[in-house]
Amino acid sequence: MRASLARYTEFLTGSAGEAQSARVAAQHAASAVKVQTVVVELQEIAYKIARLDQTITYTAARDLLTEQALKLRRLIAPFAEKPALKKTSGDLLAALTQAKAALAGVAPQPGSETVGPSSPTVYFAIEGAFSDVSGLIGELIGIHETALGPSVAEDVPHQTPRQLEAKTEKTL
Repeated sequence: MRASLARYTEFLTGSAGEAQSARVAAQHAASAVKVQTVVVELQEIAYKIARLDQTITYTAARDLLTEQALKLRRLIAPFAEKPALKKTSGDLLAALTQAKAALAGVAPQPGSETVGPSSPTVYFAIEGAFSDVSGLIGELIGIHETALGPSVAEDVPHQTPRQLEAKTEKTL
């Protein structure tokens, strides 16, 4: 398929060198779009984690952590072994493990009452770990934007908290 695409591009442009340049440019553009998409999704996750409510219940915190950890693992997996991202990706996975452990520390015991919605116990148990996760997400965003270069990074749609909240409410 690549060979036929190259021949077709060569036919359209009139030279093999131009066809190769066009293919390379298209690959770079596709890569930049993928990274921009990852950055936007990372921003959404960081925003959800930052909106942690002091009255969060164990169940709500567990669901939030599970959902966001799954998304984060999916987003960082393709980039985790890249030298520029390896340390931060590893630190993020460790922070997710710490958040899970912190949450396990306030899990209701079978047969006992659950931590009620007005109790800040769950919030205070996980707030530090979630803050670490949010900070590492910010580092990943910065690394991705730096890799894109100034001209492409400026095109990444930075969303305000209000825009992210509106988008989040639409998906719920």
